[in-house]
Amino acid sequence: MIESPNNSDTTRNSAPWICQGISANSHPEIENWGDSCMFPGCKNNREDLSKAKSISPSSNDRKLKPILGIALAIVASLGSGLYLWQKFKPCPEGQEKLNGTCSVIDKPESQGSAPGNSTDQINLVPRTNNNTLTTPIPFNPEWISQSDRVLFKGNSNKYRDNGIEAFKQGNYAVAIKNLEKAVFSDRSDPEVQIYLNNAQASFQGSPLKIAVVVPVENKETSAKEMLRGIADAQTQFNYAGGAGGKLVQVDIANDGNEPQRAQTIAQKLASDLNILGIIGHNSSSASEIALFEYEKANLAIISPTSTSTSLKSNYFYRTVPSDEITGKKLAQYADQTGINRVAVFYNPHSSYSKSLQNAFEAHFQKLGGKVSGSIDLSDSNFDPRQQIQALQGRIDAIALFPNTNTTSVAIGIARANTELSAQKLPMIGGDALYSSQTLNNGGSAVDDLVIAVPWFATNQPYAEQANQRWMGTVNWRTAASYDATQALLKAIAASPNPTRSSVEQNLRLVNLVSSETSGEPLSFTNGERSGDGVLVQIAPGALGKPREMINGFKLIEH
Repeated sequence: MIESPNNSDTTRNSAPWICQGISANSHPEIENWGDSCMFPGCKNNREDLSKAKSISPSSNDRKLKPILGIALAIVASLGSGLYLWQKFKPCPEGQEKLNGTCSVIDKPESQGSAPGNSTDQINLVPRTNNNTLTTPIPFNPEWISQSDRVLFKGNSNKYRDNGIEAFKQGNYAVAIKNLEKAVFSDRSDPEVQIYLNNAQASFQGSPLKIAVVVPVENKETSAKEMLRGIADAQTQFNYAGGAGGKLVQVDIANDGNEPQRAQTIAQKLASDLNILGIIGHNSSSASEIALFEYEKANLAIISPTSTSTSLKSNYFYRTVPSDEITGKKLAQYADQTGINRVAVFYNPHSSYSKSLQNAFEAHFQKLGGKVSGSIDLSDSNFDPRQQIQALQGRIDAIALFPNTNTTSVAIGIARANTELSAQKLPMIGGDALYSSQTLNNGGSAVDDLVIAVPWFATNQPYAEQANQRWMGTVNWRTAASYDATQALLKAIAASPNPTRSSVEQNLRLVNLVSSETSGEPLSFTNGERSGDGVLVQIAPGALGKPREMINGFKLIEH
């Protein structure tokens, strides 16, 4: 679990104060609620009245620049820590507990989980996709927040709640005041940072609008990881003045990684003509079904996490390598390390899992390797121990390509491999296994597992900045989401009066240098980003491992 920040400095005094630095080392005015100035490198404190002046918390002459200055200070100055979350709760309706984990299998008649009831209906159009009939479900307003509701309901934050109420009433100055405090109260929460940025954008007037779709339900950790990168890009864009004097507002939608809900949400977002672009979705299955709706509305989508090779469209972009690239990289690694026979475990009902399985097998066989079996992880009769026993002597390695809903089954295979094999077989896997769940539930059984991921934090300037801002080591989902948002905002800013059409056209021309991204240049060719990602390995004592765990991830190949 992420450690709570030390908030003692922010609670000793209730009145804020303004700091501008000193004449030899000045900085933009920022408002501080703690006793020490939050601007990086500034050593001023509340009591030094010769350098800072007290102000009333009810002051109405707040300027936007100081407000944005504090956001920049937060980005650069907060201390580092480590975070990894794991969510334990009863399974929602429509899911089953599988090896201790709630799982949703992408079946034609899946109903998903829809909290609450709603009379807010939109036009629902059945969609046939990859031979799977998908019927959208009724829209629930609880799925989308325009800074008017809490999506991550696990933590209480009275300042956040007060800020949301003020925002709903159009009292943006009061919303800003409360949301600033909310950010200080929970420095790892990206939702409150985005709401603060949105309040500032509305205070400025006529904000530019984009939307992000993440799986708040079912994959809360991944959702927060994505939102951290989005919040970073939004903060920087707004602090720099936005585009044409307009700041950006980010609406947040929760699709729970459920394709039917994703399609309904996509229809709703597409019907809001103020939305200029979409960041998301998380899972390839959700992105694939939602893409159909965005295409009809001429609305561009950039996914930081969807890698399936079936995702192709003039309106689809991504900031991660496709499964074709990842499958090839893993096949080459297997070949180079002397692996000749592999058993592949995957979920044929998942667009991502099946895509990676196909790509790996094609490239591995092309290199002379043999696939000794392609085994369905989602089979209700699947038994990891029986599978490993049946494969004894027939394979040299195991390839684990679960989707996010079958990772627990893959971890069960790793355990069986450790317990039953005379000599533990090498294992390779897809990026769905790059998570705290793998480390926590797998323990020593997943040691030496090699995973292909799009990005890994080393000494990139963005990684160092983001680690400080969010009080923990960020991963590839945060970096790819930052890059996706940077690209979308660049496309928006390229036109004096941006439209959906201009944004889509400008995305084709985006060319970001490494200083504008998480570390690598970014441009698109037919919607794809160049680059093939990196390989990491789970190892005991790896640098940057979660504090409460024995093992972590280490970089083994660029």
